[in-house]
Amino acid sequence: MAPVIQRRGVHFPLQPDGAVSTTKTGKAIWAAAARAAGAPELAAAIDAERDWRHAYKPHVLRLAEQMARSRERHLAGAHAGLAAFEAAFELVPSSSARAAVDDADAAPRALYAAVRERAATPSAALRAAAVRSERAPRAPAAALVGADPVEVVARWTAYGVCEPSALDALRRVASDGARDDGGGAAAPCVRSHVFVCLGGTAEMGPARTLLALGATVVAVARPGARLQALIRFARGDDDDDDDDGGGACAPAAGMLIVPVPAEDAADGRTDRAGCDMLDDPCEVAAWLAHLDSAHSADGALLAAARAAGGGRGAGGARDAARADDDGGDGVLVLGTYGYLDGADHVRLTAAMDAIVTAVVAVRAHGRTSAAYLPSPSTAAVVPREARDAAAARYEALGALSLRALRTPNARAPVPPDDGYDGGRGRCVCDGLATLQGPNYALAKTAQQWRAAMLSDGGRCARVSSLMAPGARTASMVHVATLSAALHGLEAFEPLHVPSVTVAAGVMALLLVADLLLPQSDFASVGHTRGAVHGGAWRCAFTAESIGWTAYALGALGYRARPLPPAPPAPPQA
Repeated sequence: MAPVIQRRGVHFPLQPDGAVSTTKTGKAIWAAAARAAGAPELAAAIDAERDWRHAYKPHVLRLAEQMARSRERHLAGAHAGLAAFEAAFELVPSSSARAAVDDADAAPRALYAAVRERAATPSAALRAAAVRSERAPRAPAAALVGADPVEVVARWTAYGVCEPSALDALRRVASDGARDDGGGAAAPCVRSHVFVCLGGTAEMGPARTLLALGATVVAVARPGARLQALIRFARGDDDDDDDDGGGACAPAAGMLIVPVPAEDAADGRTDRAGCDMLDDPCEVAAWLAHLDSAHSADGALLAAARAAGGGRGAGGARDAARADDDGGDGVLVLGTYGYLDGADHVRLTAAMDAIVTAVVAVRAHGRTSAAYLPSPSTAAVVPREARDAAAARYEALGALSLRALRTPNARAPVPPDDGYDGGRGRCVCDGLATLQGPNYALAKTAQQWRAAMLSDGGRCARVSSLMAPGARTASMVHVATLSAALHGLEAFEPLHVPSVTVAAGVMALLLVADLLLPQSDFASVGHTRGAVHGGAWRCAFTAESIGWTAYALGALGYRARPLPPAPPAPPQA
């Protein structure tokens, strides 16, 4: 057999025959979680499944329901699944013929161990470059998403696009006071935390909205046009109408930090900014773990940004003092937003997860928070109210709706081991779609497992895991079939696919709320607070059973009407 050539970076392991099998790796991870959650028969069924690509969905759904039986099963399954996930991936330090490697330094290494080891000492290859606009922020909160975010989410809540807890949280942080120099609920948070966006140019990521709020944002992304567009936005270039990477309607008011080659740092060059988490997660982790060290030039740069309050004058110093009182000062928020197609999404998820866990381990206790945007296109625990709403919608449909041809969304609650909800148990929503594939399910579920374990571990100051909706991203609307399906989905109430500007802006504001408001126990079962699921949890039918109909309706020209206005808010006491 000819030598197998692979580039440097994160890879699935080679099988004994020298090939790579994403199926075998994925099945081993799911089976490990099932065994630990007390379902050996499910683990055996996963191991025995011969058509995993098309038959993975029932197994993954059964595992979600098994882990929903108790907090203990949930944590045990997450721990074992992540242990198998960590053990699966290799790091190839250099381009070489792996079948004939003699140099020990070039041989594949265990990914997580290599990243943890490298993160213990600062990076010599990467340095921070700062970009900021000198303009004062001038837009009200409505400009962050192109409309009043509270009104937007109030409509979503009334229609069933999100859970009421999202509206409750947003009302706490989205006042105009959050945008003026006098403070507001969000101001101390955005000016005292440092927001690291792994996948900083992701369309659904919070980078632009956070910059518009006056935050210090660290964008970790590949070099290229998308990162340069974000740099231009942070610099305040009005003539840049490129909305790549998701846009905020308001101008930037904070500071953007980007990684640059060490030799570019002295001149403040950003034309070569960026780094590749897949190629070199070790160097990224080493840079981030020591980014705010008081003994480094990068730490001095961040300190200057905090002293300036994110570029917003005296209000920054005042809010820094308030943040010190709240214990938020100096906390690095590690947000995981990167996405690639297919198996590369799993590889990127492993790289980002290795970076996050290494940085959390190196930094002092409570000096790091973690943030995730899980997807409703998985199997997830949902509030009983959402499940009951889906059941009511299904029952309200008459025979002419042909409801019998589709699968009802409301599943029977899972019998609990721990007496949850008076013994009624937890509810699981099946958001999986066979067409989307097992790699997507594995990547997004692994992130939910990590959120639970980080919360249970206690080293993180906060863990935010906010269910985010599908949105009209450029990658979706530029493909005719996907664009048609997005339109057709909205024929099934309460499904709604918002613009990426609105969706990303709302999720960024909810992240700020998660960092400010009292936390629920994310290590319990599921992450339901503040969920914006796009209506998937409250729809009468499963996503799997309406996909082709949605495409046909969209292709035939179906277009949904604007959402109805929300009912008046109750008067405040």
